[in-house]
Amino acid sequence: MKPHCSIIAINWNSARDTIEFVASLWSQNYENFSLILLDNDSTDDSLSKIKAWMKAPGRIPSGFELGKALPERIPFVEMEWQETDSFVLSENEPLRQVFLLKNERNLGFAKAVNRGLEFARKQFGSPYYFLLNNDIFIDASALEKIIAAAETNPEFDVLQSAIYYYDAPERIWNAGGRILPWGQTRYFRKMPQRKIYRTYSISGCALLLRKQTIDTLGLLDERFFHGEEDLEYALRLKKNGRKCAVVADSRIYHKVSVGANKQWARKSGRLINAALNRFLNMKTYFPAWFWKIWRVITLFYYFLLLLILYRESLRDSWKIIRLIYHYSGRISAVTPQLLQEIRDKLK
Repeated sequence: MKPHCSIIAINWNSARDTIEFVASLWSQNYENFSLILLDNDSTDDSLSKIKAWMKAPGRIPSGFELGKALPERIPFVEMEWQETDSFVLSENEPLRQVFLLKNERNLGFAKAVNRGLEFARKQFGSPYYFLLNNDIFIDASALEKIIAAAETNPEFDVLQSAIYYYDAPERIWNAGGRILPWGQTRYFRKMPQRKIYRTYSISGCALLLRKQTIDTLGLLDERFFHGEEDLEYALRLKKNGRKCAVVADSRIYHKVSVGANKQWARKSGRLINAALNRFLNMKTYFPAWFWKIWRVITLFYYFLLLLILYRESLRDSWKIIRLIYHYSGRISAVTPQLLQEIRDKLK
């Protein structure tokens, strides 16, 4: 039998995206998987819409064709997170179903994913754990190809699918890249003519982890509420001499930045979140003296971005940079409370 894979995904106020994602997952050629879908305390009716659709899957609005017809019902088990401690999967219960776990609040990406990993490791002990965004469409053979690559290439601890734009399906969004000595990521613009190739940066949008890797290096870093946890994991892998790869023919189509756009009404707000994440991340991995010099240079770079790319006024750009400088020197985590405090000061 092919190895079991636990798939972890998060829903937050995005029924349409999640339904399309689940539909594409249930049309996979590879069938030995379980989906652990965590709802991050959605404030709309997305959860009820997702459950209603799984009870009677119908047509989905999508720009892609499903690999095969959907079943009459997609089986699911629903529970509050607190109930998972006592949950025991019965012998007659199918593994290929949705385990819908409801969080008591919005935990962000890393913490919610970690809960899904904890549940899956306890219930299934799977050899593979596939982290997937819910705003994707997964090609019918993507799961089969990435697991086959993992089985035949044990030297790679983590594998990533090749990720394309949902609205431009022949255009690459993320196919791996390099992490430069000063902390910037340079993404590959073209994929090598190989089915599997080495990468140094990874995207949490479509990431396959081995059980042994999680056992050795741990879960995602929960200091990051939204973003940067994948770069931190890549740096952790590099520090420990581990290898990552992209599986070129495992294709994912991503709607890009859906979650981030919901978090910030102001475009430059996304830069604030990214900047604080990056400063916190590099503070962990750079020597203290190098981080201080790098921080000043990077702040100047962000200042130029605010003026030129985000078209903020000189006054507002300077105000934003001062806030980033103030918080980046003392934060231990990028939390929703911290980001809200910054939002309030920008009003």
